[in-house]
Amino acid sequence: EIHVSLMNLEKISGMNLLINYDASAILLGAISDAGSRIDRFDYFTYYSNYQNQSGDIKVIAVADESDPSVTLDPGDGTILTLRFYITNDYSFAGYSIPIRFVFKDIFTENDNTLTDPAGAKIEQDAIVYNDGYVLIKKADYSSIGDINLNGVVYEISDVIYYINYYINPSAFPLNAEQRANGDVNQDGI
Repeated sequence: EIHVSLMNLEKISGMNLLINYDASAILLGAISDAGSRIDRFDYFTYYSNYQNQSGDIKVIAVADESDPSVTLDPGDGTILTLRFYITNDYSFAGYSIPIRFVFKDIFTENDNTLTDPAGAKIEQDAIVYNDGYVLIKKADYSSIGDINLNGVVYEISDVIYYINYYINPSAFPLNAEQRANGDVNQDGI
């Protein structure tokens, strides 16, 4: 999960964001404003692979225009959450995959803009954008075979845990570390 945050000193009534990620390393699962600072906004939508550009996400959120009390008050915190699936390709292990604001609309400069309660656009140069990233951790190969995470590799309880997982994966789920430790031939599957 990546939390996109906004620190604003004035009230905000709308936003138009364009975010990009490397689709060869991570896959967008969902975007949500639930529990965020903008979850009271009247309109929230997003477009994945915006304008057929792989990895581009367009997010549009607008407060209720008929009720001026529904705005984003000055403050700091999460405005939306991006949920990603990470590749199982080991060649990406140890790399930081950037998630950044992109500016493609150079003529109207509408990408990554905010509007005030009167509907006036807050210019891009009045905003500071900080990009983020997803770090794909390297697997600890010294733990290959330790499915139950007790620090002992290739013991009978590891085999039993793995068998239980294959019989009933919902009752015996594997977390990311257990999956990595269970990949004994290190093929990423």
